[in-house]
Amino acid sequence: MSSDRQATPAPPARLPVVAIDGPSSSGKSTVGAEAARRLRYRFCDTGLLYRAVTWLALQRGVAATDAAAVVPLAAEVHLLADARGRLRRVEADGRDVTREVRRAVVDRSVSDYSRVPELRAALVARQRAIAAEGGIIMAGRDIGTVILPDADVKIFLDASAEERARRRAAQRRTVAASKAQQILDELKRRDAIDSSRETAALKAAPDAILVQTEGITLAETVALVVRAIRDAEARLREAPVADGSGPVAGVATAGRHLPFFPRFSGAVLRVVAACLTRVRLEGAANIPSDGPLLVICNHASNADGMLLMGYVVPAMRRPMRWLGKEEALRWPLFGWGMRQNGVFGVRRGAGDLEAFKLAKSVLDEGGVLTVFPEGTRSPDGALREAKEGATVLAVRSTAPILPIAIVGAQRFWPKGKLFPRPGRRMTVRVGETFTLSMPKGPDRHESLRLATVEMMRHVAELLPPEQQGVYAEAVGGVGHRDP
Repeated sequence: MSSDRQATPAPPARLPVVAIDGPSSSGKSTVGAEAARRLRYRFCDTGLLYRAVTWLALQRGVAATDAAAVVPLAAEVHLLADARGRLRRVEADGRDVTREVRRAVVDRSVSDYSRVPELRAALVARQRAIAAEGGIIMAGRDIGTVILPDADVKIFLDASAEERARRRAAQRRTVAASKAQQILDELKRRDAIDSSRETAALKAAPDAILVQTEGITLAETVALVVRAIRDAEARLREAPVADGSGPVAGVATAGRHLPFFPRFSGAVLRVVAACLTRVRLEGAANIPSDGPLLVICNHASNADGMLLMGYVVPAMRRPMRWLGKEEALRWPLFGWGMRQNGVFGVRRGAGDLEAFKLAKSVLDEGGVLTVFPEGTRSPDGALREAKEGATVLAVRSTAPILPIAIVGAQRFWPKGKLFPRPGRRMTVRVGETFTLSMPKGPDRHESLRLATVEMMRHVAELLPPEQQGVYAEAVGGVGHRDP
C-alpha cells in the first residue's frame, strides 16, 4: 500500500471536464456515475434538467409548442447534490420529484420539450456553470457537441435500440411482451426525434471516443471511461494551464487543451513537411485562444488543409472544424482520420442550407470553423472570386474572422498534380481578426458583393501581388513580398 502511494504521480493542475453522450438507455448515467465514484469526481446527468422541465410542463398543462411558456419553467427546476457531489436529485415546484421525472409519461414527452431551441439555450449557461470547476463527468445527448465542445474527454456510448429497450424493461421490471414492445417503439421514436432535430441533434463529436456498450459488461465500459480520464489527467499534468487560473468549462476552455488526435496528426504532418519542404508560420500571436472563430483561407493546393492542421491548429491549441464530402468520410482509415480531425460530412445534393446550418452551429457553440471561401483550388495560386455563402455565414454568425494566407503552396503541390514537388518553400501567414457586416443599401446582391470583397481583402493583403488575383484592386495591388 505504501509503495503504491509513493508511486502515485502528483495531481494535475486541474481535473478534467468529461462529456459522456449517447442515446437513451445507452448507459450514460450508470457508467458516468460509477466512473465518478471511482475517481471521486462530481457527476451530473443533464437529462434530469429536461425531464424536470417536461414533468413541470405536463403538470401545468404547458404544451411543448408554447416556447414562451416553457422557457420560464427552467428557472423553477434544480439539481441537488448528494454527499458525493453527484447531482442526481431533482427539485421542482418546491419538492423532490426525482422519482416522478423518471416515469414513462415523461419518457414519452421529454424529446418534444428538449427540442425547443429556446429551452436548450436557457439551460446551456446553467450546465456550463456546473462544469466550471472541473473534476466532473457530465452525461447527456449534446454535452460534447454543444454544452462543452472543448471538454477534456468526450465519450459517446451506444447500443442497438433492442439492447437499450431490454435494459430499460429490466430496470422497470417489465415482463409483459406488449410492454417491452412499447418501450422499444418509444426508444426508436425518441432516437428519430433526437437525431433529426435542427437544434443540438444527437451525434458524436468528431473527437469523441466511441464505445459500443453492447456485448461488453458494465465493469468493462466503466474501465474504458476511467482509463480515458486518467490519460487526460496525465496530459494536464504534463501541460498545465499557463496562467494557473484553473478550468473554465465549455467555450471558455477553448484553446486550453488540444485533443490527442489533432496533436498527433499535427506532429506527423510537421515531420512529413520537414522531409519535403520548409514551412514558416508568421503571425501566430494573432490567433485567439478562445471563443467562436471563423477561419478563412485562400485555396491553391491539396497542401492547404495539411498546413493548417500541422501548424495553425497546434498554435491555436484547440481543434478546428471543417466541412467535407460525406462520402469521403466513409473511406477506410482516411475517412476515420478526417472525422478525428474535425471534418463534418455534408451530403452532396442536400443543398447549401444543410451545410450552412451545420457550419453556423459550430460557431454558435463557440468552436472554430475553417472555410476556403473560393470553394475550390485556384489553378495558378491567385485568388478567385469567393462564394457568397461564406460571406453570409460570416455576417450572420457575427463571429470574429481570422484571415490566413498560404504562400507558395501552388508551387509545392500544383492543382492537377498527383504528388508534391519537394524543395519548394511555403509560408503560412496569419492576419488580425476582424468582424464583417453587410453594407446598407437597396440592392442586397450588391451589398453582399461588397461584403465579400471586404472579407477577401483581408486575405489578399497577406499575399504577394502575384497571388492577390481578382482582389488585387481591393488592396491597391500592394501586398507582402517574400524574399
